[in-house]
Amino acid sequence: MDKFLDRTIKDVLLKNKKLNNITLIVPSERTQWEVKKSLVNQLTKPTILPKIESIHNYIISLSPLSLIDNYEAELILSKKAKLFDPNLNINEFYSKSPELIKDFNNIERYLINHRKLFYELSNIKDIENWSLNELKLSENQQKFIENYEKIGNLFNEFKKSLIEEKKGTSGMIYRDVAENLVNYLEKENNLILVGLNALSKSEELIIDYITKENKGEIYIDVDNFYAEDQDHEAGHFYRKHFLKKKIPTINYIQNSNKKINLHQSNTVGQQIEIVNNIINEDLKNQEVTIITMDESLGPIIYEKIIKNNEQVNFSSGLNINYFECTKVLKFLLENALNGNINKDKINHTIFSSILNFKIFSNNLNNSFDIEEEFRKNKSYFISTSKISWNNQDFNSLLNHLSSWNINDNNNPVNKLKTIIESLKTIYQSIEEEKKVLNQILDKVELIKHLLNNHNIELSSLQITNTLNRFINQIKIPIIGSKDAKIQILGLLESRAIDAKNIIYVSCNEDFLPKKDTEKSILPNDLKKYFGLPFKYEKEALFAYYFYRSLQYSTNIDLISVKVINKGLHFSEPSRYIKQIEKEFSHFSNINITKKDYTHSRANNNQDVVNDIKSIESIYKWLLNGVSASSIINYNKCSLEFYYKYVLKLKEDSIPEKFIKADEWGTGIHKTLEKLYAENEIIDDRSLKKMLDKHDKFMDHEFQKIFKDKRHLKGKNAIVYYHYKKCINHFLNTELKNVDKLGSFKIIDVEKEIQFEDTIDINNNKKKIVYKGIIDRIDSTSNGIRLIDYKSGFVRPDELVISNLNSLNKKSKALQLLFYSMLYVNHYKHTDNITSQIISIKNTYHNSIDLIINKEKKISNENIELFKGWIEEIILNISSDEIVFTHNLESKYCNWC
Repeated sequence: MDKFLDRTIKDVLLKNKKLNNITLIVPSERTQWEVKKSLVNQLTKPTILPKIESIHNYIISLSPLSLIDNYEAELILSKKAKLFDPNLNINEFYSKSPELIKDFNNIERYLINHRKLFYELSNIKDIENWSLNELKLSENQQKFIENYEKIGNLFNEFKKSLIEEKKGTSGMIYRDVAENLVNYLEKENNLILVGLNALSKSEELIIDYITKENKGEIYIDVDNFYAEDQDHEAGHFYRKHFLKKKIPTINYIQNSNKKINLHQSNTVGQQIEIVNNIINEDLKNQEVTIITMDESLGPIIYEKIIKNNEQVNFSSGLNINYFECTKVLKFLLENALNGNINKDKINHTIFSSILNFKIFSNNLNNSFDIEEEFRKNKSYFISTSKISWNNQDFNSLLNHLSSWNINDNNNPVNKLKTIIESLKTIYQSIEEEKKVLNQILDKVELIKHLLNNHNIELSSLQITNTLNRFINQIKIPIIGSKDAKIQILGLLESRAIDAKNIIYVSCNEDFLPKKDTEKSILPNDLKKYFGLPFKYEKEALFAYYFYRSLQYSTNIDLISVKVINKGLHFSEPSRYIKQIEKEFSHFSNINITKKDYTHSRANNNQDVVNDIKSIESIYKWLLNGVSASSIINYNKCSLEFYYKYVLKLKEDSIPEKFIKADEWGTGIHKTLEKLYAENEIIDDRSLKKMLDKHDKFMDHEFQKIFKDKRHLKGKNAIVYYHYKKCINHFLNTELKNVDKLGSFKIIDVEKEIQFEDTIDINNNKKKIVYKGIIDRIDSTSNGIRLIDYKSGFVRPDELVISNLNSLNKKSKALQLLFYSMLYVNHYKHTDNITSQIISIKNTYHNSIDLIINKEKKISNENIELFKGWIEEIILNISSDEIVFTHNLESKYCNWC
């Protein structure tokens, strides 16, 4: 079996004696090099090589119109829109201009009748989902038509102005060539079209003209397997453009031996390890092509495999987003725009984030002192004067950034230049980073030149967005030979390229087929009606690229990530993997093997087995005090329990902009504690007094906790005043209960209780201390009542249990039973008690009793059974056979 380009070049050489007279037209610049390589390998004597052009560059070269950059086109379009409507906000329009230019380019490439699209919508009768030809249109339908007519007027004026200057967008040039074929292609001959597939209407007309007028011939790369199957999306474009031309297909998929390995990994990172193992073990010293569906992984894969393999080529180059200076610049500009960077004060989130960058962390003299300052003051902000830098360049940079404001239109480009120059000074000694910043400065100069040239003023936000678009396109070449044994490509780069061994990375639905995130002013119904590409055609294009890339290969590895967490970022393995399993399974020449890595967990190396030292630490934990929270923590995630209670590691408690749930809980607990501590008897009179005072009590307690008063700002303030209303509602509910059930006596608030016991571990008696703090202990007409406050929302069903094993999932019920056990054993209490949660947020049902087997009363028998259940857990924790492991249903802590 020959590769597609080798077969094509072999045929071209047979038919053409004088290569310098022909022009080879290929899909991409990467394919140009591959064609040249095939020519050199097959030529037997020195020859002048033919001209090799990409299809895009070839079509652009035919027109007298010069190609205009998309950014400049967006500025011109925005300027024209402002002329149409003087009241237009040019910044708002400019933000939408990229999608308008894309749509205009598609309209031109597909030779759409402008008048019919923009001005004759009401004459279109066969649009499926909506109609604009009814006698009486709704207000929205009328507005839709009016807006389209305005866009049509803008489009016509925009196009007219470009043609007057002999310029054109890519779409305009494609249309110009397609409508002037005789004139522009009159002298064109000996054209060889190689590997083209998905064609726009204009490209289709150009190619049809070339073949019909015998100005050239076409070679395509399509497998019969999907080309002749009317339902197979990969063959859609062949059937659309080439079937009638009777251009032959190949039959490699059904006639060549293939070994397909389907790998399913736990994480994105584990994919890279799988790639590394395939290259260094399964396909050692062989030529391998790696196709990255998620192209952001390319540099990471390159960095991994270059360590053990000298011959690696990453053809895309390294995007400058991977350089620290670019990350720093983007981070600083975004936060400055949002008002998060101030020359006088800095918040903890920004401070922590900038320390993630080496350039900042290496030049800060007192990072530990600053962290302590945040913790000590429990403040979200501190003064920037307290930060000690190695030099003043950092202060200067922050001062410049404080003037980079989202609403500032006062010469923002010069301000941006000053910020980048200031950052460049900081990176003065790091040559590569300095070069990247110079390239970014060049783009700022281009933005400035075009804005001045077209006399347009844009806001800081729009200039930042424009610069980011330019940055996303800048790539630094990575040293590597195009002949290297290992090639790293994106799927689009693989067009017309064949490889014996191929590895696909990130074969998940987000990337294969690539999720369509492009915005458009054209509804899908209109696109379908006018023959513009919509969702199906885009997916068909990816399907073709994918199936075409594997048709020649003999060793194929497809790696997907089995995403465990569900929700917005839940991405299934690609449907193409399932298709391959179904479609190829009955071919005797294709062997499919599944390799699932998800059962050996990605964080397996973090699992901990008890040893002598850890068991000694567990014995110390028993002596120091077993709490309800430690047992709950063990049930939730045994590995997190190990870190917290055996190793005694603490997660950082640092101030954040938005107050955390446990911080709200502390404030609410303190408020209620102080309110109830003032009164021994809770009756009508004391509760009314509490209703008058709770506002001031709450203000006082929160002011002590949050000295920076962030509980009174923004989103925090909304939550704070909501809690005030909740407490007010709760006290009113208490008032009604007292009127109905009578007063009660406060025995204690925030009472720390413990009792000692012994437990038999491996035939050794070990002392154990049980401890806890009970929020409130009441004496009521029905006996002792234990109260636990919860600032969150608690449902009654969370406190209903029928057997002790249900406590594994009902932590709040476990906590109340634990407090009951403490009270009964500490005070040697023999009567039944009740235990209750007060859920401040559950305004419908504030006071919720623990119910055991439909009973509110907690008997000593229940407590003894519970104590035995706790002892079983402690014996399990103390066992030398236990493995502390992360529970996949639990949230990860800092160490898991």
